Amino acid sequence: MDVIIDSRIKAVPASTLELTGQKLVYLNLLQSLGYASHQLPLASLLSQLHDLEGDWLILSPIHWQATHNDAMIMAHGDTLSLSEDESRTWFKELSAYLEKDQFELVYHNAEIWLIRKKSMLPIQAKSVYQMFHRSMMPELSALDDTLFWQQFLTETQMFLSSHDLNQARIQEQKPVLNGVWVWGAGHLALSEAVICTVQSFEKIARICSTNVHIYSPQVSLRDINILLLSDLSDLSSQHKEKLTQSSIRWFWNDFSYLSKKRRWWHQLRRKLRHAD
Repeated sequence: MDVIIDSRIKAVPASTLELTGQKLVYLNLLQSLGYASHQLPLASLLSQLHDLEGDWLILSPIHWQATHNDAMIMAHGDTLSLSEDESRTWFKELSAYLEKDQFELVYHNAEIWLIRKKSMLPIQAKSVYQMFHRSMMPELSALDDTLFWQQFLTETQMFLSSHDLNQARIQEQKPVLNGVWVWGAGHLALSEAVICTVQSFEKIARICSTNVHIYSPQVSLRDINILLLSDLSDLSSQHKEKLTQSSIRWFWNDFSYLSKKRRWWHQLRRKLRHAD
């Protein structure tokens, strides 16, 4: 079973094996459903969440730095320190700028915007989480054969880096918002995986699978493939204990790991201790 939790882990349990996670609850869900980690169809998922038609991509506001022969994303999401209000202001400015090229933008949250254009060219791009502090040059050259997206990133970089809104960020010693990263392409197919979810993720789960159950302390975890939670506190104490009796893959927003099944003598010792 995969347990996906939309929060950060407080302490990594002992005797676990670190796994490759995706640093975002939606992406961890898509990876758990079997999508390739380098092409997770987040835009398709979020466009359905917002009841949008057509093909969409993800825009992530970033701060990036260039050297004489490379470039690197140095801040995005939390590290960009972009508040909800400020993000909406930047979103409005970029939407107006791109309108001339017939792009349409939709706001999701402070770090994820959606973008589309009629007859939009395909793109091959890793997520902004995978690109963080990684060399951009190999990825930029592989985006598409026509150089359309490379030119798009260059033009938006010139617009954003010179924008007056950055003056306030400089005064507040925040990273300058000087670019966006485009990603999230791919088709989302309806899965038959059994997802047990808290109510806050019900719509997301039903977009992904035909087999969705709402979590409660009474539900059986026996045939569940994916357990989707907002926080570890969503789990009942009985279910927490039940999960120690199996090997489980845990995906948090900052760390992912495999927990091994507790050996029988650990379980016996625990029962004896409680009996005392």
